Amino acid sequence: MALPLHPHLMGARHRLPYFTSVLDLLMGRTDTVFMTGSEICDWFVGQTANVN
Repeated sequence: MALPLHPHLMGARHRLPYFTSVLDLLMGRTDTVFMTGSEICDWFVGQTANVN
């Protein structure tokens, strides 16, 4: 799942508490990982490297 962080969506001060709450919830889960774009790409390439 991607979280949209565009300033137009997240730049409003009243949304920050909800965003931090969501991040805290997700970071506390054992079945959630946070990855950068290049980490996602590396994972995908690793998953598809042996597919013919």
